[in-house]
Formats: sequence, C-alpha cells, structure tokens
Amino acid sequence: MIGNPVVFDTDDGNLFVDPADYFSGSLVLPSRSASSSGVDGTQNVRDVVAEYYIGTLSAPSANIVLGQMKQSTDNAWRSAWGSHILDFDGVGQTMVPQTDLVSQTYLATVRAITPLINPLGHLVLRERTVIRPRDPGSPSTITKTLPSVTINYRLFCGSWWGNPFQLPRADADLRAGGPWVALNPNYSRSLDVGYAYQGRRIVVVVQNPLNTANPTSVSIGGVSAAIHGTIATANTRTTIASAIVETGETLTINVNNFASSGQAGVYVYAVRSLTRDPPSIYTAATAVGTNLTLNLPQDLAATAIVLSTRNGSSGQTCSWAGAVKIFDEPFSNLSGQASAALLEGVPGGDVTAAWTGANAQINILAAVFT
Repeated sequence: MIGNPVVFDTDDGNLFVDPADYFSGSLVLPSRSASSSGVDGTQNVRDVVAEYYIGTLSAPSANIVLGQMKQSTDNAWRSAWGSHILDFDGVGQTMVPQTDLVSQTYLATVRAITPLINPLGHLVLRERTVIRPRDPGSPSTITKTLPSVTINYRLFCGSWWGNPFQLPRADADLRAGGPWVALNPNYSRSLDVGYAYQGRRIVVVVQNPLNTANPTSVSIGGVSAAIHGTIATANTRTTIASAIVETGETLTINVNNFASSGQAGVYVYAVRSLTRDPPSIYTAATAVGTNLTLNLPQDLAATAIVLSTRNGSSGQTCSWAGAVKIFDEPFSNLSGQASAALLEGVPGGDVTAAWTGANAQINILAAVFT
C-alpha cells in the first residue's frame, strides 16, 4: 500500500568485499569483422570467445562481481551485474531453414560482454561475438564490421558471509590443435593463446609417428620450453613440453629437429596454474589390452592433461572415466591413434582410457598442474 515502509528481508549473510578487490579502469575490445563467401547458399560464421584480464583477487573465496560499466560512446554508467549486449542486429530472414534461403541475403550479429571471476581467481571481462553473413552469390558480398570499443569499469568483488570457502584452482584450455602437417623437418605455427598474466604456462603436446625422430627442442614465443615426458607405442609417440610465457597473446610455437620428414600434430594448451612449478608426470602402459587405468594423487587443486596412445588399426575411439574427453586423433598415414582428456578441479584417483577394437599396446601420460 502507498505510504507503507519498504522492508528488504533476506536469509543471505552480509556481503564481504576485501578493499583490495576494487578495480577501476578501462580496456579496449578490438574490431571484429566477417564477410560472406560470395557463393550462393553459403555462409561464414565468426564466433569469438575472448577474456580480457582486469586483476587478480586478494580474497580467494570471492565469487560475486558488482559495480558499474559503460561504453566510451555512452555517458551513462550501468550496473555491471550479468551480461551486457553491446551489438545486436539482424537483416533479412534469419529464422527459416537455410535450404529456403538460396538467392536471399541475411545478416545476424551479436556482441556481448560479461564481467566474471574465472577458476584461477582472475577478474576478467569475457567477450562473446558472433557474426553470420550470407549472400546470394558472386559477385555480391556482405561485410559486417564491429568497431573497437572502450569499456570503462568500476568493479568490486566479494562473497556472502557463510558461503563455502573455495580456493582458486588451476585450469586448462585447449587453444589450438592439429591439423597434421608435413615436417621439413621442423614445425612452426603462430596462434592466439589468450590474455597474458604473471605465471602463465603454455603447454605443447606433440604427436608424431615413430618413423620421425623424437623432437629435441621446443620453443614458445621465443622462450625455450622444458620437455617433461614422452609415451610411445610400437608406432606412435606423444611428447609434452611447457614454459612460463608471461607476455604476448599471439605466440609462435617451434618444435625442432625431428631429424626426418614426415608428419606431426601439435596441440597447444594454456594452463592457468597457481604456481610456477612444472607439471608432475605420471604414466602407465600395457603391452596388450583394450583399456588402461592410471592412478593420480588425491589433490583437490589438481588440473591434469591426460593423453593416451594406442597402437593398431585406425578408426577406433576412446572412452574416458575419471576425466573429460577432448578429442580422438588418428595418426596420419600410420597405424595408431591418440586421445586427450582433461581433469579439472576435482580429486585425483583412477583415470581410465577404454579403446574400441582389438587388443593392442596402450599408454597413458598425465601432466598434473597445481
């Protein structure tokens, strides 16, 4: 009723904010663009997920982001809670089956940002941009460009009293993988590995057949990487190396001195680790079988990249228990396969790789980060 007092009642505890966990400043989202292919009935999709580092929290249990944000072109400060759509538009028919859109033109675009605390305890601004242009065919094309935008922020991070205390944990992200490429005899590739910060570890996984020599050196963004371990079957080999690389978002990966021609697949992970320590390596092997189990230490803060190789015919798949599968990869032009999985933020224990197909030689290698 009008005139009655307003009473706010909640069962939640008080919000605690460490004074050091207030952040103000600005960052720039780059320009994004996509063009149609000029082929009737074909569309191109630009799909971007990127994180922009703001700061590292002092209170390890903080899980709430509050405050204000605004675009540089907008004088109004708005609540920072949740996701914010910066761009949203659609031209033409976007809600009908693609088979009905031949000789038609459409364009759909969305760009949104979300301030959040990632598993490592970093306050970041996450961008999600999708641009989907489609044209009626050559010579017409559609190009959509989103200009760069500056985001100003005033953010503080905290947690409700009484919430479970959660420590940050290491986590891993597969930044790029494959494809199998010819060696001459070295390998070089540049790729986006995400935002830079103090203590960032980049991990390189090299898969190559045994008819090429084991790589003797790996460098990441000009930094020499330590080779931590190798597993091999009769026909296959997987090597893991890493280095602390604290600058740069686009890094060149060099894997050197294979000593012979052939092919290799190189996979790159960004591991946000809590320490600067190199990974602990654990391995298991069986000469004949279809599955193999590796026991990892019971570490609540562990993140592990787990790899399995299998000798024998291609076309088989691997099922993982105790870890989340990322991919299977056949060894190019050779009898053998590899599979990769992640274990993040949960206790160790048994991790099992179960392969389809006949009995074969199987190996597992796990790199555990804390």
